[in-house]
Amino acid sequence: MKPPKDKERGLSLERVRDVLGFDPETGYFVWKKRTAQKIKIDQIAGQVRNDGYIVISLDNNIYLAHRLAWFHYFGCWPQDGIDHIDGNPSNNRISNLRNATSSQNHGNMKMFSTNTSGVRGVSLHRTGKWIAEVWHQRRKIYLGLFDSKEAAGAVCRAERLKRFGKFARVE
Repeated sequence: MKPPKDKERGLSLERVRDVLGFDPETGYFVWKKRTAQKIKIDQIAGQVRNDGYIVISLDNNIYLAHRLAWFHYFGCWPQDGIDHIDGNPSNNRISNLRNATSSQNHGNMKMFSTNTSGVRGVSLHRTGKWIAEVWHQRRKIYLGLFDSKEAAGAVCRAERLKRFGKFARVE
């Protein structure tokens, strides 16, 4: 189990619950107390970063809202990382959050926008065949060359399920 990050270590559960209300059904935080001049009570807390994650500034530190949601709801910081089950980094409903290692979290990543085959882990090889590969624990695992994109995709899906289990995104 990893210890909480340094800035998290200094933030008490009492402080978080004192200044922020959290609705586990919506995933939204609201301010219960004014901690800065711009803040209004009952105003939704946080702002969305360019990458889609919501951040909340509290006591001169910036916190990821999904980690604060876990802390507020369960009373402890997450053991490792937090995975958004649906892949939406702004959806901080408790039902959408789960503890995950870095590797498990990567298993649930969306397909890269640069993917040209339309199938996760599959690309066209220079021979005209389809190559299947899966990334796991920072290593690329070669699964073979296939005559069809569908066959390569099926092998990739099976391997992702084997390696990532319930964290596998196979679309």
